[in-house]
Amino acid sequence: MNITKIILRNPLPVQGDNVSVDSAESVELDASIDIGSAQFVLPASAVETLRLPRMQKSRFCAVELEINGKKGIFEALIEPKRTHAVIGSAVMATLDIERRN
Repeated sequence: MNITKIILRNPLPVQGDNVSVDSAESVELDASIDIGSAQFVLPASAVETLRLPRMQKSRFCAVELEINGKKGIFEALIEPKRTHAVIGSAVMATLDIERRN
């Protein structure tokens, strides 16, 4: 598995303390590229930091992902004990990014 840096952003404006927080706040973290997996997985800590909108009974969230200069909005599985993200084949194909050995 390859490790790369990714940037995550909240795709929606966040409401906090009755004030709209700019959605450009970002988090940079390590991600492993796993073409054997179709899932995009995020650590719960990153989801909480960015206040990402959760979907489907809180196991999934919407997130803007930037990797190798390419951006997209994706659905990600949230894993509480994970320390890094996992980028699966679906994200790689959507952003037209090839795995580097």
